[in-house]
Amino acid sequence: MSRKIKITFLSVVLICGLCGATAAFSLPIYTGVDMGYVRVSPEIFGETSSGGGLEITPYIGISPISSLPDLSFELDLALSFPSLSYSYPFIPGDPNRTLSSMTQFYIVSPQLFAVYTVDKWFIKPFAGVGIGCNINNCDNTNGMDLSNSFSFAAKAGAKVFIPRTSIFLGGAIKFNLNQSETELAFEDIDLNLNAWSFNVSFGYKFK
Repeated sequence: MSRKIKITFLSVVLICGLCGATAAFSLPIYTGVDMGYVRVSPEIFGETSSGGGLEITPYIGISPISSLPDLSFELDLALSFPSLSYSYPFIPGDPNRTLSSMTQFYIVSPQLFAVYTVDKWFIKPFAGVGIGCNINNCDNTNGMDLSNSFSFAAKAGAKVFIPRTSIFLGGAIKFNLNQSETELAFEDIDLNLNAWSFNVSFGYKFK
């Protein structure tokens, strides 16, 4: 079983467990999955590289304050798999001698959001901010070892409910702050893996 499949499976199990625990306390809850494209554009040795890939984000939200029903607290588990091609010096300090590399990243970002939704309209816009962490891993041939990092995220989008059901569909744009560190070509570098995500969403709201 590949690493990507293992991470996705464990994430789904975690979200399902949280759904069951929250439902036991009879809180207003919703759950769903975002799927889409994530893009990263780090600067490596003065050159901006760009890449992207799949992102899957299972999530669960609760609205625990009865006087503020439009405010929810949401636990997201973003699974990002961007790939990136870049060049780096073959001889340290010599920009004219370079090698090219392709790296596949595996980034797991558990995040806790505060989300406000305008629930009174048919199209329900929402916006939220969150904090968490980024667990950064990669597969490559040059020994790159990424550090984990603090995550600050913000997202905005909208959703609509299918008439006479509790199923909703939607879309969102999200930014995730991810400032990692690594050693590459005998140099310590800051690797800016800040990511923009463009997702479609589907989910279910428990009445």
